[in-house]
Amino acid sequence: MLKHITATAALLTACATPDATISTDQLPASIDRERLMSAAPEPAGPGTQLGSLTDVSIVSAPGLPTHTLYFPVDNTADPLPVLIWGNGACTNAGRLFEKTLKKVASHGYAVVAVGPFEAATDKTRTTGSQMIDAIDWLETSPKLPGSATRTLDASSVAVMGQSCGGLMTIEAAHDPRIDTIGVINSGTFPKGEQPMSMSTTDKETLKDIHTPALYINGGPRDIAFENSNDDYSRIEGVPLFYGAMEGAGHFATHRHANGGRFAEVITAWLEWQLKGDGDAKAMFVGEDCDLCTDRQWTVQRKAISTE
Repeated sequence: MLKHITATAALLTACATPDATISTDQLPASIDRERLMSAAPEPAGPGTQLGSLTDVSIVSAPGLPTHTLYFPVDNTADPLPVLIWGNGACTNAGRLFEKTLKKVASHGYAVVAVGPFEAATDKTRTTGSQMIDAIDWLETSPKLPGSATRTLDASSVAVMGQSCGGLMTIEAAHDPRIDTIGVINSGTFPKGEQPMSMSTTDKETLKDIHTPALYINGGPRDIAFENSNDDYSRIEGVPLFYGAMEGAGHFATHRHANGGRFAEVITAWLEWQLKGDGDAKAMFVGEDCDLCTDRQWTVQRKAISTE
């Protein structure tokens, strides 16, 4: 059953953002950081290791200053597959999820995060259309800073986001240029019940999903838990992986070193979907898939092999 949330609690869902390199005074004044931090405690646990490409550059996206670009400077592969990312709270700050996104980039990806390199000081909220802007930008064949030849792969694109960023992802999911999506600590609302200042996507928009989809949340402590469950029950016709990490809450592990377990799952999904990596596939496929046998996770799947 869908969890109907009051306007105040729904705003909490939108504003739950992890503690990263952006200081509290750089976030919109409407966000009560202390209240949010106490609303969904993280599980205890270490972080995760970066990939082999540990030197990651984070810059304003050249020619697209409304977005922030992450990329490994020591990567020899060309072009780089791309993750487009949307923040929780629809927060207009490209480095808010720096720990998680640096982890992804260190495995040989470019990440284009919605939001400028320097956090916006006004109350501007990001939207799903800005994810489409990023795909349009990719098709202009931008070069990576510091290189006249290194490029981004506009034919290998994932779109993901946390909380409000997950709704932004669904809002953009209809775009045929997208290869896979990830909805993190998020789930849609019925039409007419979306909280103010959040994406206009609703349950009807789920039918526009045409790619393999990853849904992960922080279990019952995650305020988006029931909405995420309900989305899973409605989505049909595409490979769909759902995982709930018991006790993680709405922030999950994004504040752990290098994004913790959630960053590992996100990266593995990208490795499987965009690079066809068999080791990464084992996290999601088979009766004894890695997350299936992890007692901290509850897993459900559609159109993904259990053998």
